[in-house]
Amino acid sequence: MQRKRLFILIFTVIMVAAVLVLHAFGVTGTGRRIEFQTLENVWFPWQTSSAYYVINTVDEWTDVFERSPPPEIVFSETTVIAVFMGRCPTGGYGIEIKEIIDTGFLVVIKVEQTSPGKGCILPQVITSPYHIVKVDKIGKGVRFDTVMRITDCG
Repeated sequence: MQRKRLFILIFTVIMVAAVLVLHAFGVTGTGRRIEFQTLENVWFPWQTSSAYYVINTVDEWTDVFERSPPPEIVFSETTVIAVFMGRCPTGGYGIEIKEIIDTGFLVVIKVEQTSPGKGCILPQVITSPYHIVKVDKIGKGVRFDTVMRITDCG
């Protein structure tokens, strides 16, 4: 009887620890949602390669923005998140930060990339979609989770 209780106790402790670790790293999908404000979300940026950035200083902001002058940001209070899809052969492509979740130990940034599917009539122009947002200062690790979605038009 004593062994059975000990086994149940150890098993319970291990399961609780596993759930806490999974939660901390954003695997459980739970946590506190962080509000964000879009700075820019268009198709024609200066950045033509795929990249994700967490920007916490003016120097990093200037390096990523590559235009002058970039919007004024108070980096002592703010973090900027920028996601670039890279060069796309036509219109119909997009990238968007959908949600930002603070899991406790880690911030998970959920990104959605969309591309055109069958039957889509598309503008024949090279595009480079991107989305830039600002949030209250992030002082912990960040992980990007990206999902791909194809939009069928037929």
